[in-house]
Formats: sequence, structure tokens, C-alpha cells
Amino acid sequence: MHTKKEKGDWAETLAIDYLEQRDFYILATKYRFQRAEIDIIAISDHKIWAIEVKYRSTQDFGNPEEFFSKGQESRLIDAIAHYAEQNAHDGEVTIGVIGINPNTHGTYDIRFTELEIDNNFESLTSS
Repeated sequence: MHTKKEKGDWAETLAIDYLEQRDFYILATKYRFQRAEIDIIAISDHKIWAIEVKYRSTQDFGNPEEFFSKGQESRLIDAIAHYAEQNAHDGEVTIGVIGINPNTHGTYDIRFTELEIDNNFESLTSS
């Protein structure tokens, strides 16, 4: 893995494996809407997830998921609202962040965090 894109693709594959082992069904990857890209869209228990994958080769500056900004969150909310509307999903949607980084055992730590969002998308889906 040399380029940032190759590392990102590898981390997303690792995240997909992680999610599938936890009974998530992958609906889409690299879904684009306006200025947003959702790394992974998945469903579990009738809830649609927009999942951002963050990888860092070191924890020197914190865990990868700590680099998920409010701006990214806002764009993902718009994108997942659009996806839900386009796919006639009227159930709950949410955002998750998967942080991946190497650990001292020669493997990787994977953390999955659900973000609290308001599921009232009426004002968001008119874009």
C-alpha cells in the first residue's frame, strides 16, 4: 500500500469484513451525493447506516475516528437522507465511524462508533 487511495481502499475492505461479521448487509460503497462521499452504506436490523472509515498508521495524534469533523458529519447526513429518499427507506438512519489503526500486536484495532443524529430529514431531502 503506497498511495492514500490504496490505503483508504484497504481500510474500507477491512471495515466491510468487520461489518459483515456483525450481520450488516452492505448496500453500497463510495456513494456520492453533492460534495459528500459515504464510504459504506449498510443495513442492520432495518436501520440504514452511513459509515465513514478513518485509517491512521499511528496513534501519535489520536485515534482515527477523532478526525471526523462536524462538516463531514453534516455532508454525510445530507447524503444518507438523499440515499434513503431515493431508495424509499422510511426507517431509521444513522451515521457510524470506523477507526482503524495498527496495534502493538502486529494486527489492527478497529473501533465502531455510532453518532447521535436527528432522524427528521424533511428539511434535508429537498436538495
